[in-house]
Amino acid sequence: MSSQFTTPVVTEMQVIPVAGHDSMLMNLSGAHAPFFTRNIVIIKDNSGHTGVGEIPAARKSVKRWKMRFR
Repeated sequence: MSSQFTTPVVTEMQVIPVAGHDSMLMNLSGAHAPFFTRNIVIIKDNSGHTGVGEIPAARKSVKRWKMRFR
């Protein structure tokens, strides 16, 4: 019995920056600012699957994603 598995290949990526207002919340590092910035990431592969996630909107993160999926 043999079966073949293929690794999906990312064929498309869309990054949507999002910013919003939030109340000032306390966490272990102190309080964060009363706003947030995130990037919504939508990825499609060659098998027809679509994945959605979010990452912080830091410049380094965005640059890394752009370089990886050109």
